[in-house]
Amino acid sequence: MPLWIGLFLAAQARMLGKILIGLDHGGGEHPLVARSKEVGTMFDLFLAYSDFGRHAFADLEGEVLMTRGPVDTEYYAPSFSTNGRSNDIVALGRCLPHKGFDRIIRSLPCGPRLKIIGSRTDQDYFRYLNELASG
Repeated sequence: MPLWIGLFLAAQARMLGKILIGLDHGGGEHPLVARSKEVGTMFDLFLAYSDFGRHAFADLEGEVLMTRGPVDTEYYAPSFSTNGRSNDIVALGRCLPHKGFDRIIRSLPCGPRLKIIGSRTDQDYFRYLNELASG
């Protein structure tokens, strides 16, 4: 997925008052981010998976934490009370093993649904995710 689509969706989510956590999976920096450091103000938090990855966020405004990706299930434990809102979880990214979508699926409690939005780059991994999600 092109970075500009992710930034567009992040801007839309920010306008809706959603919590935004920025991640870097080492795909390279888009020129828009290099020229617009204030893009960091749209996110509540940035998560890096290594010191090298943390460097990618060094010039952006906002807090940067290092965690094992994509979700540190010991640090981040969302509330699943809906207060009338959907409790679905959306993850954006290519379907590749290093993205760690399998960790999200294994850590989900009953109730919330995970929607992974992105290309099915690795068909074997996609089938594996479907096996994990069944039942």
